[in-house]
Amino acid sequence: MKKGKRCCFLEIPSEIRNQIYDEVFTKTTIIMAPKNANVRDSTALTCDRKLGRYRRVHGLATHWPRSLSAIILTCHQICDEASYYLYRNSVFSFYTIRRLTNFVQVIQLRNLASIIQLHLDQSSYGEPRAMKDRLWKMRHDNAWRSACEMVVASLLRLEVLELRLFLSETPLRFDLKQPWVAPLLRFASLQNLKSVKVELTSQFSLKGGHHLLPYRRSTGSNELKAHICAKLHHEFAEVIKRKIFGWNDACALEAYDAVFEGSLVWFRCWFNDPASAW
Repeated sequence: MKKGKRCCFLEIPSEIRNQIYDEVFTKTTIIMAPKNANVRDSTALTCDRKLGRYRRVHGLATHWPRSLSAIILTCHQICDEASYYLYRNSVFSFYTIRRLTNFVQVIQLRNLASIIQLHLDQSSYGEPRAMKDRLWKMRHDNAWRSACEMVVASLLRLEVLELRLFLSETPLRFDLKQPWVAPLLRFASLQNLKSVKVELTSQFSLKGGHHLLPYRRSTGSNELKAHICAKLHHEFAEVIKRKIFGWNDACALEAYDAVFEGSLVWFRCWFNDPASAW
């Protein structure tokens, strides 16, 4: 190239441009969460606006050197070329049902089909004390089930799935037939899944939660009860993971059943026996 001649980016061979896009969007985490959300990853990019409702003041407030939007807003051709790498290379993390459904409804199907990594952080709706308030639980549960169905129908190339759930059910039972388990098992229809991680927590698995266990002399020390509470949550999360990968019920539950034989059966009954569950 002659000295002083400008090099147009679009004149670079497409193979090199694709390598540039791939490098730009490598190891990017995009968190769709409201401003008051307890975001765990401080290095991730957080989008707290509702998609599809753009205001000029939002664009003026954008920090362009750190924004992922800068390159895809350059021109239509670069947008078309770079969008695939933005959606394929990024990890999309959602903290609310509404953000997830809004995302699936607004983003183009071809871009949704490029997503291969998804993290969902969700809290279930606890059992209301008053019957008149059950309407809100039903609405929440239906919204979560619909959101999972939308993900399965739209993110057809999904390879990495991470589910983090805080369970507020009362009583809390670890059983594959429980209503809170059903939406998670819908991910089993995704054909390209290679990695699944499920994390279950509740008031019983948090620090000090073992004190909520009914007192029984034979249960041992508080340290043992705390360990078993955490172990129960972890083992049933593994059961859900196996079910998503297509295991049958007997095989998925085999390791879970083996852990709590003998003296530990008493702990398990609080999560499985309808007469004594929490």
